[in-house]
Amino acid sequence: SIEAWWPKWKNFMFHREVTIFGKGDKAKSQLVCKLLSPILRSKYPAITVEEQEISVQLQILCLAILDAIFIYILSSAKTTSWEEVKKTLCDSLIFNKATKTCQIISSACSNADVFFIQEAAAIFVQRARENKAMSEKFVIVRPTNIDGKRNQNSLILLDKRFFKSNSVQDITGDVVDSLDGIFITAGDLLAVSARDSTGRG
Repeated sequence: SIEAWWPKWKNFMFHREVTIFGKGDKAKSQLVCKLLSPILRSKYPAITVEEQEISVQLQILCLAILDAIFIYILSSAKTTSWEEVKKTLCDSLIFNKATKTCQIISSACSNADVFFIQEAAAIFVQRARENKAMSEKFVIVRPTNIDGKRNQNSLILLDKRFFKSNSVQDITGDVVDSLDGIFITAGDLLAVSARDSTGRG
């Protein structure tokens, strides 16, 4: 019921700490509500200064309303098997998403020389390194300032047969500087230079 759910939702949002991965793949604990970042006018010029100032609070409000709608629908439907369905969805799409994605890449995409990944969670880098097939085949290039909060990072996989791992250099900062004021959030862009197996750039 809404009455039973609401206190638990508030406790989760404002008192539950979760583990996130940041620079150097270091894990740290953070409150769920602190994972939300302000919506900035520099990236979304259509919003007002006032909306930017309360953007985190508005996000929390919208999340509460959306979750309340879900709870109401599910309670009204009275589907006895919903918990099983939810667990299956969470296991497939959330809890084991990074591991399963690595399995797909290492098998179905094993013939790729260069592989681009967008909006990856920080934990994906760790899972990719743990995947034997991926770590043996690819140089796993991640942003220097990997974002463990938004978990929308760009990654590049380079086939070790054709690219020298010690030649890879992150030039994202240089590219961002050349964009003439265009706002880029941490993790949105990854640009690198690398030499191939013959030494060519």
